[in-house]
Amino acid sequence: MFPNPLLADGVLLETFLAHFQSGTPDTEWIPAVAARGWVVLTNDARLKYNPIERDTIMGSNAAVIILAAGYTHPEMAEMFLSARRLVLEFLRYHEPPFIARLYRNRIKMWLSRDDWTP
Repeated sequence: MFPNPLLADGVLLETFLAHFQSGTPDTEWIPAVAARGWVVLTNDARLKYNPIERDTIMGSNAAVIILAAGYTHPEMAEMFLSARRLVLEFLRYHEPPFIARLYRNRIKMWLSRDDWTP
């Protein structure tokens, strides 16, 4: 499972199912996560393209990092762990709300407050 290698490496994280029921709409859990000051780490790139979900992210001041597609869960975990320093640096320099994409060797801003038009 994806979170296990991260937990074993000392990453502090919360899983979706520890706080929300399966099927909880994105428009409900994203604002709750943002209110806690947590960063969303997901592989659901549709969040950027669905206007309701995108506006929920931006309107709730959420920080969302989407993992690059095409990788297995173990590969995604390894990608995150190898890019952890990049992620921390990105978070230090970019205030929420934003949607960013994490690739194997880089993190790219997809949408920032300055670029968002509701």
